[in-house]
Amino acid sequence: MKLGRTEIAALIPHSGRMCLLDTVLEWDTRRVVCIADPNRNPPNPLASAGQLSPLCLIEYAAQATAIHAGLNAQGAPKRQRRLAGVNAVTFENLTAWATAGRMEIQAERLAGTGEGARYAFQIHASGGLIAQGQLTVSG
Repeated sequence: MKLGRTEIAALIPHSGRMCLLDTVLEWDTRRVVCIADPNRNPPNPLASAGQLSPLCLIEYAAQATAIHAGLNAQGAPKRQRRLAGVNAVTFENLTAWATAGRMEIQAERLAGTGEGARYAFQIHASGGLIAQGQLTVSG
């Protein structure tokens, strides 16, 4: 089931331009695949002097995990989750990142309880991997 920005905004605490993800392409109990275009609505709220740092990719991944948690908790009260840790992050092909229009963000839940979870993520743009790593969320 595909979701757009309105449905995404209902699942995460971010609103307006800070809701960075445009579409949920697919999801199940383990993973979510989202699409974002960091240049769709300039100026990007994460930009500094008109430039986006590759570190911003972590926020895109974190929002994908928040969407996944929200989708899997449908019917339960909305919970505020926080990014508790980031590890094993690598950035690849930063030329593709600098010119990326559309990115695909994949997040897979590796472990977790009701209080938090650990996710692996990958972000692709221009046909290649640009970032990967793991996030821990709590709350």
